Amino acid sequence: MTRQGGRVRAWVGLALAAVAVPAWGAQYPGWGDTGWGFYGKRECCAEAIALARQDSGDRCVAAGGTPRPTSGIQRGSCEWEWSTDASGQLVYRCASEAAVWCR
Repeated sequence: MTRQGGRVRAWVGLALAAVAVPAWGAQYPGWGDTGWGFYGKRECCAEAIALARQDSGDRCVAAGGTPRPTSGIQRGSCEWEWSTDASGQLVYRCASEAAVWCR
């Protein structure tokens, strides 16, 4: 085997490894929306983030990966709004974006 032939094989091997693992170390953003509910803002945001993380994990699986929710956790953002219902009780709606690591 020539020295140049060894280099070509090495590059081909690296290229195949890069193509064979498309989801390695990727993050897939997920979104969550709680809808209107009777709970506090803190619980509302926690629920929206949990929904977004679940959506992110589902997207990872759909891409052929395995979600790693306990490593590289990004808490996620939370946007909230509030209103009152007909009886004057506060109701909240929260939306979030979050991502979990995928491999």
